Amino acid sequence: MILSHFGLATHPFSQVIDTHVFHKQPQHATAFEGILQTLYQGDANIALRGPPGVGKSLFLRVIAAALSRAKAPHRPLLIANPSIDDERLLDLLQGHLQLEIRPQNSRAVVLQRIATRLRTENSMSPRPVIVVDDIDRMSQSTLEILRLLSVSNPTKNRPLILIYCLGGNSNAEKELEIKEARRDAGFQIMLEEMDLQMMSAYIALRLKKSGYNGTGLFTQAALAAIHESTQGNPRSVNALAYSALLKAEELGATRISAETLEAVSRATNARGPIW
Repeated sequence: MILSHFGLATHPFSQVIDTHVFHKQPQHATAFEGILQTLYQGDANIALRGPPGVGKSLFLRVIAAALSRAKAPHRPLLIANPSIDDERLLDLLQGHLQLEIRPQNSRAVVLQRIATRLRTENSMSPRPVIVVDDIDRMSQSTLEILRLLSVSNPTKNRPLILIYCLGGNSNAEKELEIKEARRDAGFQIMLEEMDLQMMSAYIALRLKKSGYNGTGLFTQAALAAIHESTQGNPRSVNALAYSALLKAEELGATRISAETLEAVSRATNARGPIW
């Protein structure tokens, strides 16, 4: 077994989104400071962008958790499943705003109830912040609900604030729909791949969180080879690092070397890409 071979308690490179293994980088700290500034300043929506696999969904969950803990006038609602239908979204919003859910009410009535609550909320009470993962996978009708409720109109209501993550390959039509919900003061965050130093620290943290007590499981040459192959993309790093562990176990090795990565590459080329 790979875990016992390397003295691990859990899988260090799982693709499951888990805030426990979040590796905080300078770009994350800068982004979160910008988010807090934007939230304090008013009604601007916040878009999180970046290529596929760069860690947007994980960071979004970290943001939601941090806002829940922070002594700030905001209360976040995380919508982790963008495929929810309109009825479920409206139920979540009503619950978040502490409105009684009345299944017999029509969509128009529910929207009016939510808008009224937003309009009559005390300006000193926590501002509802809706955190949406992969918003470009939402249906047009569900997006329209969020757009309507996040349109700024200070004389009539107190709009929701959206913090949302866009996938790496956004549909142009939905992108246009989302843009309508943004104010000119909207804050844009772009996450980037890790450099070699950051990637090495990322792998070390993953190993430590998985119960590894040693050092240097991956040699410097192996880390350089992983970075060269993945360009520091976290999802790709996880896949390749795991493949390297499997290959090292197969070879009976206790460290991951450049030769291990070469063996992984040969096996990959023989049966097609695995990351």
